[in-house]
Amino acid sequence: MMRPWPTSGRARLVRVGHGAGIAAIGVAAAIGFDEYWSRHGSYGGSVSLAGDLAFGALPFLLLGVMAIVCGSTYLPWVAVAGLLVLTYFEYKSNATTDSSTASLAFLGSWFVGVPIALAAPLIESAFRQRR
Repeated sequence: MMRPWPTSGRARLVRVGHGAGIAAIGVAAAIGFDEYWSRHGSYGGSVSLAGDLAFGALPFLLLGVMAIVCGSTYLPWVAVAGLLVLTYFEYKSNATTDSSTASLAFLGSWFVGVPIALAAPLIESAFRQRR
């Protein structure tokens, strides 16, 4: 299922760069959406940095690690787009709802985002093996 670890230094750098880029986008998006909705939401209170990393950025961090381990290149970036939409709506829902359970929106990262993050590199690996 995994591509073998590259032997050349440049190929290793590219592989790690994909995963690090995915993780960095997730961390930046979680912190950015939190900051935006804490200022523009009707009921927005800022989530802590630990909360941003544990809930908003977790699927991205996991996807980045899986991309490095599996050697995936294309499908994880498609998953990033879906995860960005999911993360945006989690923060928006939390900041624009006066419900006491508004923060439960962040569980979408765990129940939807984590399975997407785990599946994307594995699906790409499966298709790569069929060729």
